[in-house]
Amino acid sequence: MPQPRLTKTTAGFTLLELLISISILGIMIFILMGVMRLGTKSVESGEKKIAALERTRASWSLIESQLQSASPLTYQVEGETKYYFKGDRGSLEFTTHTSIWEGEIGYSLVSYRLIEGERGKWALWAGESKVGQENKKDIKLLDGLDNLSFDYYYKDPTEETGKWVPEWNDTKSVPIKIRLQVTHSNKTISLIIPIKTGWSLNQSVLEKTGKS
Repeated sequence: MPQPRLTKTTAGFTLLELLISISILGIMIFILMGVMRLGTKSVESGEKKIAALERTRASWSLIESQLQSASPLTYQVEGETKYYFKGDRGSLEFTTHTSIWEGEIGYSLVSYRLIEGERGKWALWAGESKVGQENKKDIKLLDGLDNLSFDYYYKDPTEETGKWVPEWNDTKSVPIKIRLQVTHSNKTISLIIPIKTGWSLNQSVLEKTGKS
């Protein structure tokens, strides 16, 4: 009795069919890995943006808190009494009740300064020390900025309206308010912070305590 002959359908996969199957499987794995990699990058990018926003929000809140609790302390230079306050477009120095690290404890001398970083970007650094001490701590508040500037609102007692000026060198008075402008990713944000008004050298804390 003759034996049945094996046909292509019962002989299993040919080498060409195996190669095609392996190629299709490889393409599917490659696509899947790309999707997973894209998803991971999206998550990481989102987390970085959230962290940057939180850092920016915390930095703005800190700057506002320190300026609003600025203290009218003075110092003596050759018998002349002056305020601990000076500033220009890229830096600001003043005394405050609010410390970056310790909260509302004692008096701190705070300085903000704009420093150029990589790729033409800018960073805002803050330095802090106790009044009368040289030990100073530094911390980077904002980074990757296109630009940042301080402006100071000056109002002459004899005039009805004031004006914004780019520099403050008057050691006998302080500005009514300060404007901080930050440009990042082609977006400019302004923060206007009022300062205690009516400061008088005759009412300074250091003079009341007999210190200089």
